[in-house]
Amino acid sequence: MRRAVLTLVLIACFSFFLGLGQPAISDSDEGFYAEAAREMVEGGDWLTPHFNYEERWQKPVLYYWLTSATYLVSGPNEWGARFWSAVSGLGLVLVTWAAARRMFAQDDISWLAGAIVATCFGYFAMARFALPDLPLTFFITLTVWAGFERKWIVVGLAAGLGFLMKGPVALVVPFLVLTPIWWHERHTLPIRVRDLTLAAVVGAVVGLPWYAAMTIEHGVPYLQSFFVGDNLERFATDRFNEPRGLWFYLPIVVGGMFPWSIYLGKQPRYILPVLPPLAILLARSIAERIRKSERGEASGLAGATWGTAAMFLVVALLLYRARPLFVAAYPSLTTAGIVLTAGGALVLAWLAATRKWRLLPPVATTCAVAFLLTLQFGAIAGIRPEPVEQMATLIGANRSSEPVGTYQVFVRNLAFYTGSAQRDLFNEELALDFLRSPQPVLLVVRSADLPRLEAISGVTTRRLGQVRYLNTANIRLRALLSPIPEQDVETVLLVSNR
Repeated sequence: MRRAVLTLVLIACFSFFLGLGQPAISDSDEGFYAEAAREMVEGGDWLTPHFNYEERWQKPVLYYWLTSATYLVSGPNEWGARFWSAVSGLGLVLVTWAAARRMFAQDDISWLAGAIVATCFGYFAMARFALPDLPLTFFITLTVWAGFERKWIVVGLAAGLGFLMKGPVALVVPFLVLTPIWWHERHTLPIRVRDLTLAAVVGAVVGLPWYAAMTIEHGVPYLQSFFVGDNLERFATDRFNEPRGLWFYLPIVVGGMFPWSIYLGKQPRYILPVLPPLAILLARSIAERIRKSERGEASGLAGATWGTAAMFLVVALLLYRARPLFVAAYPSLTTAGIVLTAGGALVLAWLAATRKWRLLPPVATTCAVAFLLTLQFGAIAGIRPEPVEQMATLIGANRSSEPVGTYQVFVRNLAFYTGSAQRDLFNEELALDFLRSPQPVLLVVRSADLPRLEAISGVTTRRLGQVRYLNTANIRLRALLSPIPEQDVETVLLVSNR
């Protein structure tokens, strides 16, 4: 058992922690949490989160608290902003291992379940973002696991922390999972009222005081804004997101489980898109098929392994074609990563050809780790300063007291690197009014958007500097199949209206 846990921790350290401080904070929701935590330390207000020096009521406080506490030790940096996401990834690996071990009492299944969680792309990606989503997933998973184990204090503690991490969803999901199971087992393993009361009391003590303090500080408008606007309307209406059918989540599950996706072939199609239980079922399926193959029975492992090898080879070819786009990575690391990914394809092909299936779990896990690190160091990170840091330096060199506006680029992450407020010019009208300001202003804008703004506003801007920027969040398959660096890698300008 000790060896299994130690190897899973080691794998998780490679997947979730190695190079955690790279790349720069992204131009996405990550900027909200990294910068709000920095402002919490700077301003000393540990009750009300602020972003861009304005109150931010949309999310609960726990991720801000954890990150701010880390900043006190490490300083405000990328590693500190993402640390608790990576810790949550490690926690999910261990909870998945413990759950699988309890369910099947077989070391090979439990180890492989933990290894799948540690090396699937979905958790690798989320562990490297300063977002509360993976911590929330950890608390939900821990609540469900503790509910199965009837560890009532842990149920309350995990549910309360999840509620403090992201709100009611941390309570709703475990309730939907556990209630029918508890009801089904009510005759053999009855749930006592005092047990549920204990869990509820612990959860309330942990999860409610901050909400009460916010209500005292800001009144009923806070309750309406958070619980009605940012929770009920988010899930019950299309105010925040367009309606999406269940089919929308299928590619998310398949992509999130990569490179283990092809081995899903034998699993029921109605499994909910929750990766830890899916990893447990997948690990059991692979272990059973390994045993079948050893008995000389058909198992389907050869086809799945050949398919996975083919996927690795295709990914290596795509990375090779997309090399000109990886402006933030060292070319030598990109080449090394492509070689590693192609090597993984060859190793998996050898395994499929020789049918040495006992080697499949460690070999596939090693290939998955190599692939994930290739993405980290060979494609998205490496060379510093990165474009957003270069832009922050340009602003610092050219600004005295002018307002700074961002038009659809570096919207949420620039403040983290400048340490000052930015104006989010989220539509063309705001950008035009900003350029027409009678006072000098600085505008961060893509070179492709500037000519139209100048033509409509009648303002001829003065160019102060530029950076080259690959927005990895907007990369599409076309860019990998047929990269056009002049189009796919954006030029971002800093300009002045005076």
